[in-house]
Parts: sequence; C-alpha cells; structure tokens
Amino acid sequence: MQLEDKKLLSFREAAVYLGISEAALRKRRFLGQLRGLIRLGGRLYFDKSKLDKFVDNLEIKNNSIPTENTEER
Repeated sequence: MQLEDKKLLSFREAAVYLGISEAALRKRRFLGQLRGLIRLGGRLYFDKSKLDKFVDNLEIKNNSIPTENTEER
C-alpha cells in the first residue's frame, strides 16, 4: 500500500511524506507546531489531510533578501 492510499500515517510514514527526518517531525510535534495527531491503541498517527493543510499554510519568511521595492544596504 502506498502512502497516497492511507488516511493515517505513522511518524516514519509522515516524515517520508513530508520529506523530512523523523527526528525533525518529532521536534515539531514537541514544539506544538503540528495538529491532527490521533491516538489509537497507545500509538500516535497523523491525519494525512491535516498534514496537507499544514504544508499548504507554510510560508517562507526571509527579510535578508532584497526585492525590487527595497533599497540595497
């Protein structure tokens, strides 16, 4: 079964799906940056649709890159 067919993902599967390490995923969970965790039988799973929403809401914030409307320092 491929990840696209699943609704619930383990930590390892969610990390692969997001393209990050499992440690990075666990750190984001510890920091409270992730939603959609479901506990089944003592294990935690991620709701894949909520992970998709999390990724959709990500935004790159970098103030060090000059744009056309800002002056170079």
